[in-house]
Amino acid sequence: MSATAVPSPSSPGRSSSYADPSRGTATPVTTPVTTPVATTASRAAPVIITADDGLLDQAMAAVAAAGGEARVAHDIPAGRGMWRDAELIMVGVDLAAELGEVRPPRGARLFLLGDRHDREALCTWSVGLGAAVVVLPEQRGDLTAVIAGAGGPAEGGRIVAVRGASGGVGASTVAAGLAWQLAAAGRRTVLVDADPTGGGIDLLVGAEGLPGWRWPELAGVQGHLPRITDHLPDLDGLGVLAMSREPGAARPTASAMLAVLAACRAVADAVVVDVGRTLDEADTTALLEPASVRLLLVADDVRGVAAAEIALGTVGDPGWAWSSVVRSGATTGLGEVAVAEALGHPSAGSMPYDRSLQAALLRGEAPGRAGSRRWRRSLRHLAGQVLA
Repeated sequence: MSATAVPSPSSPGRSSSYADPSRGTATPVTTPVTTPVATTASRAAPVIITADDGLLDQAMAAVAAAGGEARVAHDIPAGRGMWRDAELIMVGVDLAAELGEVRPPRGARLFLLGDRHDREALCTWSVGLGAAVVVLPEQRGDLTAVIAGAGGPAEGGRIVAVRGASGGVGASTVAAGLAWQLAAAGRRTVLVDADPTGGGIDLLVGAEGLPGWRWPELAGVQGHLPRITDHLPDLDGLGVLAMSREPGAARPTASAMLAVLAACRAVADAVVVDVGRTLDEADTTALLEPASVRLLLVADDVRGVAAAEIALGTVGDPGWAWSSVVRSGATTGLGEVAVAEALGHPSAGSMPYDRSLQAALLRGEAPGRAGSRRWRRSLRHLAGQVLA
């Protein structure tokens, strides 16, 4: 059955079939809201999937407040029939277990809906599902803002995930240098530290003394976060979100990280994420899922390739697209072409180890400013690959 636009619960055109007790198909409702959420024909109306009438009423109230329409299903099988082209999917916590057995389409923004009595279940399921949490009715205004925002540009900024296949390949340095290069080229860029044990990426770029939010201020955030970049430390046009070095400081949950990435992406051209290797597999996968570009830093030798094969086999979906970035040393190694062929993923280039860069970092210089001409030239090439 085709999905049908649904009016708000208070709309006089609401059909009696709205609360269909069969719950087996998308519910047909006869009178759609006249002003759709989508502002272009390519934007499909959001999908709401729940068997809880209370949650459905609250979600539809948010849709109505956004001046939009939605498609409704009362179970996951019916919802799967309509979410293929959806940008925004809202699922009640009552169906979280069922949702966990399937995978929503890539690129869709997933929100888990519940009320204040569901907080424990919401927190439990949000991490595994990679969904932002919305507590209703308290956060109905936030949900309205999210729905209204779905009518914005079809493409947000790019999320660029940078991860080391093994230790010692300088993933944080490359992530910071890449972010700096993108910002220097006039791109609105945010550098996000997702390595809880890395000591804070603000130290690496020389932003530790700048005012602004760090992760402890955002550790438990949920839902829609408008203009988050206005609150972050700004380093010559580069927004920086770093982990804390304070003992006992709150660490962000995976759902908080996803909410922050979505908020940054909404207002930036590029969001560069330093994905630490100390996160567990589930959290790492959740962070990598929304990335537009995934860069894997690989040592230029046989062990480096072996480590990369292990990393690719243990995190995320085997079908995900990755690009390798070879860390070339002073001696001749395998080379970026051979590494790419061995891994079965294209190369985004190579980044040289640079002694002058290490000395500059010790002096507190940012990785994008410092280093040899070869290092900076390699950064420019990598930035071009990311934006291609």
